[in-house]
Amino acid sequence: METQPEPGMGNSLMNQQIREFLQKEWTRLVETHGLQAFMQQMVETLQSLESRISALEKSGASESAGGSGATHQVIQLNDYAVQLFHMNQLDQAEQILHEAISHHPENALIWNNLAVVQTHLGKQDDALKSFSRAISLDNQSVEMLNNQGVLALLEQQPEKSIQILEQAQRMDPQRIDVLLNLASAYEAANQPDKSLSLWQTVLLLDPGQLDARQKLREYYQYD
Repeated sequence: METQPEPGMGNSLMNQQIREFLQKEWTRLVETHGLQAFMQQMVETLQSLESRISALEKSGASESAGGSGATHQVIQLNDYAVQLFHMNQLDQAEQILHEAISHHPENALIWNNLAVVQTHLGKQDDALKSFSRAISLDNQSVEMLNNQGVLALLEQQPEKSIQILEQAQRMDPQRIDVLLNLASAYEAANQPDKSLSLWQTVLLLDPGQLDARQKLREYYQYD
């Protein structure tokens, strides 16, 4: 999901908050760890952030956040929450998304984004409810099929998860989060060869993908 610049004071404030946050982090890390350690941490942070951003960005552009009936305010709230998520301000992002939902409760994308944020907050029960709500509003897109597959996996139904995620993969064969979730479903269903193949595929598509690299490392050490 991409944010789109909008005129007015709201976005100036958001951009200022981002600049201040990054400046504080830069100063703190350099003073604490030294420049070399700081640069290494920045590389690791960017790699992690890349994976986290994809969880939100795959849903499409901001204009899809509200559909034809969405207000300008709802789109701004959604985009602001995404920026907060990128800055690891998860509690604030959750609060903003709840506010967006109060204005537009039938928007699947906002419910989906809320579920992603709640997952990172460790609120699994809330995330499951939010994912379920998103799916009830839109059960045919790749994003929502992916969510259904994750729900089935969390409910310890790997075969059902595989069926759903394979459908999502057919619709978007190179989508990283679908491939990773499908690999996890194969692993849970005791089909390690298929998991191995998908992790290798993920690294071909994105050589910096840390989850797939770690899984392959664990697999070969165990093997």
